[in-house]
Amino acid sequence: MGEMLDGTDYETWISPFFPFDDYASVVAVSAAVGIALFVLGYLISLPGEIDYFQRSVYLGPFAAFGMLAALGMADSVYADVWNEVRHAFDVDEEAYCAVVCPRLDRVYDVRPVLGYAAVLVVPYLAIVVVSYLPAVPLYESVERVFYGGDLTYPRGIPTVVLLSLFGVVNAILIATIIHGFVSHLALVRAVSELRFRNVYSSASDLEPLAGFTMAGATAWLAGASLIILWMQEGIGSTFGTVLLFLVVSVGIVFFVAPQLVLHDALADAKRDEIVSVQAQYDDLYEQMAADADAPADPSLQLEVLDRRLENARSISTWVYDITSIGKLAAASALPWLTLIQKLVSTAQSVPVP
Repeated sequence: MGEMLDGTDYETWISPFFPFDDYASVVAVSAAVGIALFVLGYLISLPGEIDYFQRSVYLGPFAAFGMLAALGMADSVYADVWNEVRHAFDVDEEAYCAVVCPRLDRVYDVRPVLGYAAVLVVPYLAIVVVSYLPAVPLYESVERVFYGGDLTYPRGIPTVVLLSLFGVVNAILIATIIHGFVSHLALVRAVSELRFRNVYSSASDLEPLAGFTMAGATAWLAGASLIILWMQEGIGSTFGTVLLFLVVSVGIVFFVAPQLVLHDALADAKRDEIVSVQAQYDDLYEQMAADADAPADPSLQLEVLDRRLENARSISTWVYDITSIGKLAAASALPWLTLIQKLVSTAQSVPVP
């Protein structure tokens, strides 16, 4: 079966950054952007006398590199994933496209990204400006709430510019990921309403979709540790701890929500199959009771129905890949290790009386 969905027909704002779909090109472009941000940040830090290499502010470009690479890889394969799972559904190409194509357009719509970015950027910039811009009257209260009374970086315009640059870039990337997940979940929910072609093999047929979902959650959790370290230094450990629980929760939802949608759809299909087999039992027993058109020896038919019922009850309703789940579990531990490292570092820095 040829490809029905062409990935080149769907482009988001990051697509022009990646003219080639191979992973090496995606990583190379993302690394170039990260290096450019790193160098620009260093140049901004010079007039402000910011200790650029001793503070984790430089992790901002590394976080941007990780998220941009993940988005680039997702952008290059997303339409292909829906081509791969096309044969799992018992609909023609026109009906399949009627469900998938409009929702793919929403995935690549940039307007919701601006809304999510504004929600993230506005409070972040407010904290940075009040904390580090000279002559702002509220800075002492902000210092007590977010920093425990001690600012991480020297107050001044270079610090505001530096933290704003890294914060806005990462906020836009995070907003793009959040919008992509919300749209992806809506698309998964829509296709789950379609009839499966073969319920016995559907869980296997849908593995490319589950693999993509788990890869996205893994990339999110792996990159979260860098974001948390940077945020804890930049705008305080209190905010960083809140962010820790946020990113871990989002990562878990990234994985669990699409899995539950597919599980419910497969469970319904499994239930229908069991009911269908049980209805054939009832028909056979009715024939035997009426002694009309009943087979002379129904044992063979009963044996076939027993086997079909056993197979129906063993239908898998969970779509997963053991290797991907292992990677997800390992990545989910990284943010917590980041917090532990922060707590140990803080404890070691406390002077012993």
